[in-house]
Amino acid sequence: MNKQVRQEEPVAQKSPGKFQVFLMIFLIPAIFLAVASLGILTVLDINLFDKAKEAGISIPFITQEGEEKTGAEKQTSDQKIVTLQTQNKEKEAEISKLESEIVSQQDENEQLLTEQERLIDEMETLRQQQETESKEFDEIVSVFEEMSGKASAPIILEMTDSESVKILSQLSPDSLAKVFEKLPPVEAARYTELLSVSTP
Repeated sequence: MNKQVRQEEPVAQKSPGKFQVFLMIFLIPAIFLAVASLGILTVLDINLFDKAKEAGISIPFITQEGEEKTGAEKQTSDQKIVTLQTQNKEKEAEISKLESEIVSQQDENEQLLTEQERLIDEMETLRQQQETESKEFDEIVSVFEEMSGKASAPIILEMTDSESVKILSQLSPDSLAKVFEKLPPVEAARYTELLSVSTP
């Protein structure tokens, strides 16, 4: 039996995949280049983050978290807050003052309305009294018109000058003549003078 000598077949080498090619040709050199650039910039004392900030560029994945404001900016911001709070308190005080003034004005208006109503009531009462007095006076004058001179003359003498002149001025000429006939001459002259003074 002849032994067949097997010839060893060469092992087929696998070709590198696309990812490996991308990794070796692009990604690794890019990372190396970035690290080398950062190293050179560090040696040259150049801060890439400051330069990016000055240029207004935001570097993705490398931005510094919790960037704090400078002392001057923070102080300015605090001053603005204090100023706004002060202005707010002043506005609130003004609003409270205006509300108090409005309430005071309303109270004053209510008092004025109450006083006005009281005065209107008083005027109405006075008007009614005047009407009543006028009616009563007219009735008195009518009575004197009907009375004889002999009866009315003593009553006139008992009245005050203002009352007697008021009645005598309203009597008709005939009734007035009857009264004067029965008055003493001195009194008749006095009443005549009073009537002439009171008549416009």
